[in-house]
Amino acid sequence: MEEPEPAESPRAAFAAALTRLRRRVPDLSDEALARRASRTALPSGRRASVNARRLGEWLSGRSVPRDFHAVVALVHAVESLAGPADPRSSIAGWERLWRAAYEDRAPAVPAPRIAADRAGGIADEVVIGRPPSDAASLRERAALSSAIDVALRDDAVREVVLTG
Repeated sequence: MEEPEPAESPRAAFAAALTRLRRRVPDLSDEALARRASRTALPSGRRASVNARRLGEWLSGRSVPRDFHAVVALVHAVESLAGPADPRSSIAGWERLWRAAYEDRAPAVPAPRIAADRAGGIADEVVIGRPPSDAASLRERAALSSAIDVALRDDAVREVVLTG
């Protein structure tokens, strides 16, 4: 792990280090990496909860994990797949980066804004990143999907509500 450049904010340095770590397993989706990290037993024996959406926020610098154990779980998960990291890298180094980023309240990457709409209102922020993949428990329901498609083609049907 490289030391951050002086001009780089602690959050940006942490996000850059996480991004370098993430690049070591490019063929693995964020969802699969988060699941693997959540299943990784830490030296204390406990497991940290990691989810893909939060991982994306950490990589972009929009947020920092509240619990350092999530970072340890990610490091161990990547190293279990890609082999040990640079010998100069250490959990203590990750903790220094994380602590500095956690204590830095200014976001490293300001949220992009889009222009106000013509009515003069402010538009919501744009989120940039990988779209989520299908849920692990997704079940195809061809009959239901066909019924919805048929209903939506009927001009008399204005809405379709799914519950459950």
